Amino acid sequence: MNVIIIEDEDQIRADMTAFMQLQPGYRVHAFDSISAFIDFFKSDTKVDLILLDVMLHQENSLHHLFKIKRLVPDAKILIVTGSNAEAFLFKAIQEGADGYYLKGSDIHLLQEAIQHVLKNSAFVDPAMTRLLLKPLKSRPQTQSASIQPELQYFIQNYDLNKREIEVLTGLSEGLRYKEIADQFHVSINTVRHYVLTLYRKAGVNNRKGLLKKLKALR
Repeated sequence: MNVIIIEDEDQIRADMTAFMQLQPGYRVHAFDSISAFIDFFKSDTKVDLILLDVMLHQENSLHHLFKIKRLVPDAKILIVTGSNAEAFLFKAIQEGADGYYLKGSDIHLLQEAIQHVLKNSAFVDPAMTRLLLKPLKSRPQTQSASIQPELQYFIQNYDLNKREIEVLTGLSEGLRYKEIADQFHVSINTVRHYVLTLYRKAGVNNRKGLLKKLKALR
């Protein structure tokens, strides 16, 4: 069984490697980035399982899952992360991950997760399952389960407040400032103010740049 670990924190990578090497028949290679794994990869490299962290050197690895799957289409991919953000879970599933395990969960649960994905059975950490099953009424309306994953990730990653979420939602739907103001019962100047705060948080200068950054999360 050929196992790849991609984790940027040295101690966690070492601990995971040691744990996996204790499993009978596992051959383990560990990397601190996706690019390091790609450099290692050769056409005849056989990979059965990949344990992949979400945030690698401040970059969301889920955006590169398609590269990994193109390289090793038969490998099972288990996300191993400390983040319980629903947006990450949705994105992972959307991009073809086979399982989602939270760091800090019982180590035996990691073994269970591995067995599940290797047997072609999806696995989601129970802590995430409970999060997803929380009553919708306990969540803000704009962060319900129906929200687009890229919007939800943007909201959480840039720490948006309620009004910024409303304005961002309107912009993503192609609404004009006045239409956003009418929909959320605020003045057009209020909309303009929050548009500028969105630009500042996202590091862009205009609506086109904001929507381009949002589109890149898909």
